[in-house]
Amino acid sequence: MVAITADTNAVFETSVGVIHQINDRTRFLASAELGYPQVTADDVATLVIENFHATVDLDVARFEDVFDEIAERRFGQTQPEYKEWAVDRLHVEALE
Repeated sequence: MVAITADTNAVFETSVGVIHQINDRTRFLASAELGYPQVTADDVATLVIENFHATVDLDVARFEDVFDEIAERRFGQTQPEYKEWAVDRLHVEALE
């Protein structure tokens, strides 16, 4: 999972002054599996984002005696690729 927080602060103005202003914070959660990221369901996103402060690091070696197999998976994309995906997603939402 990748938790994304996007702050949008924009001022649209002409020679006569400000005609529109946006100050918005958008938070969403994306599945970080291999391939193209996908936004998770709202209930899952709420659960993960609201409990993000309670995450813990797992010591994989502790579980080797208990489980037959342990698989660690890496993120499907790089940080800049996730950022580009998030910006594209926000752009599409703004147009809707």
